[in-house]
Amino acid sequence: MFHKYDILASELEIIYKAKVKILPIVITWDAITSKYFKIYMDLIGIKDSVLAYIQTIALKKTLEGMFVEYKHGFEDVMTKALILNKDYAVWNTHQRGANSMKRRHDEVTKNEYSEEGQNNSKRITKDDGAVQGGPRPVN
Repeated sequence: MFHKYDILASELEIIYKAKVKILPIVITWDAITSKYFKIYMDLIGIKDSVLAYIQTIALKKTLEGMFVEYKHGFEDVMTKALILNKDYAVWNTHQRGANSMKRRHDEVTKNEYSEEGQNNSKRITKDDGAVQGGPRPVN
């Protein structure tokens, strides 16, 4: 879960030659925090004024998100997201179907191709070499 933070912590340890400890702290706009919040704050020594500033930033970002939802309409935003997701899903399904219909040259059994235009469709293998200008393999 914290793998990316572990990488960052190890880089900071190397750069600053200091001990780094990861503290999972969650601050919301209404000051709901984890039950270990007070312990972590005491451990790193954050003052109340700094905590108030951090909470102000969290409140500002929350209100900006609410404003976007109000201005553009939450249903409108969700509808557009669903339409984009649906279009991508249709495109992705089409691509998978198109790719599964194709057979690579290597996948054709013994490189066999059937000659078109004849009633008795003769099997021609790559080893025959007798037919030149014949049908090409499908990519």
